[in-house]
Amino acid sequence: SFATLFPALKSGGLYIIEDIHTSFPHLYRGYGVEKDGSNSTYAMIDGFVRTQKIQSKYLTSAESDYLASNIAYCIYFFRATRVHSDFFACRKR
Repeated sequence: SFATLFPALKSGGLYIIEDIHTSFPHLYRGYGVEKDGSNSTYAMIDGFVRTQKIQSKYLTSAESDYLASNIAYCIYFFRATRVHSDFFACRKR
């Protein structure tokens, strides 16, 4: 959904991804995330924050290129308890 909906944002808009707790299979099983978390939303966005490249087995090359070129930045927000409310905010250039 990120690759589909992000292009609809106006310049400067925010895209919020919440409930990323499902990205951590050692804490929450049954969401289809691989044991190392490599196919999770968290891994995709964290990889972008670290490398400015966005990669996921669920994205086409064109989608990855578009997102990398149009995301200005991403911010992580974690609730103090880190339970069910973690999210990212990604701003469009």
